[in-house]
Amino acid sequence: MPDTPKSQARRSTETGSDGVLERGEARFQALMEATAQLTWLATSSGALAPPQPAWCAFTGQTDAELQDEGWLQAVHPDDREATRQRWRESLASGSRFQARHRLRRRDGEYRDMLVRAVPVSDARGVVQEWVGVHTDQTELTRTEDARARLFQALERTRAELDQFAYATSHDLKAPLRGIANLSQWMEEDLGPSLGGESRRQMELLRGRVRRMEALIDGLLEYSRAGRVRHRLERVDVGQLLEGVRRVLPLPASARLDVAPGMPVLVTERLPLEQVFRHLVGNALKHARREDVHVRIGVREDGDARHAFSVADNGPGIAAGFHEKIWGVFQTLEARDKVENTGIGLAVVRKLVESRGGRAWVESSEGAGATFHFTWP
Repeated sequence: MPDTPKSQARRSTETGSDGVLERGEARFQALMEATAQLTWLATSSGALAPPQPAWCAFTGQTDAELQDEGWLQAVHPDDREATRQRWRESLASGSRFQARHRLRRRDGEYRDMLVRAVPVSDARGVVQEWVGVHTDQTELTRTEDARARLFQALERTRAELDQFAYATSHDLKAPLRGIANLSQWMEEDLGPSLGGESRRQMELLRGRVRRMEALIDGLLEYSRAGRVRHRLERVDVGQLLEGVRRVLPLPASARLDVAPGMPVLVTERLPLEQVFRHLVGNALKHARREDVHVRIGVREDGDARHAFSVADNGPGIAAGFHEKIWGVFQTLEARDKVENTGIGLAVVRKLVESRGGRAWVESSEGAGATFHFTWP
């Protein structure tokens, strides 16, 4: 009997659902074989039903060896029982399965695997099968282990550097104090026989000693800036600045004005205090005038940050030096004129940038300077 279009349509209708199902299964099988991950299927009871081409190709096991939890023989002995228990718990509850274990590859090497499996349920919610995947994370684990070892080595190096810095600063400052004391004793012993020029030289010597001590302290502070972290606490910036005002030697004719509305931050108190102390001290030191006026302001800068400013009415800074002044040992005036280590602004920028902020200056010659910094 000829195969008419009507009979072809009828046969297509009768076999259509089976054909779609077969194509879907074939497509899923091809997807499992094509993916770089190790995929597998399990029955509702948790058995790996054959065929399991991806599993067998990776582990070297046969389909027959997978029965009765035989697949667990490819799991590292130290991880086997935990995997078995977690798998059984998921089977009992019908909840998603996730674990990490080492899986033996066919060449005998164990690979670190992240394992996930999800249940496939029917319309009534009854689990029909499980679809699982093993993701090889061996290289990621090795990278994380190497990073952890590197971090530990870095922490040891930092501790050693801190210890070295403290010991060195103590050893360097001890002879300096001896020199200062010796010059003082000589001046007292010689008494009236010591001329005015000699006294000036003695005072100059002690000034150099104080500068060296300040330089050593500055280097120690710079080495720790950005590395040492302190606990977070509520900091009233207005009260903090009052403390800075009391600590700094403020000339009687100088003015330090703090704008109203200073915020209360949850932050590290000491680094923020160091930043203000250096900036205000820098303004007072380089003002070159008796009626120095320092103004501290603040505004919100978005992203949960505040932008602070410390402005002065000093001689200002030429545009060509706006970046240079942030370097270590950089000063715009000779140290014989103004006692300065050239480290303070470098400490400021390091403290600010290590907290995710930035520091910059706006100034021109003869128009004062305004130092800005953002703080989270």
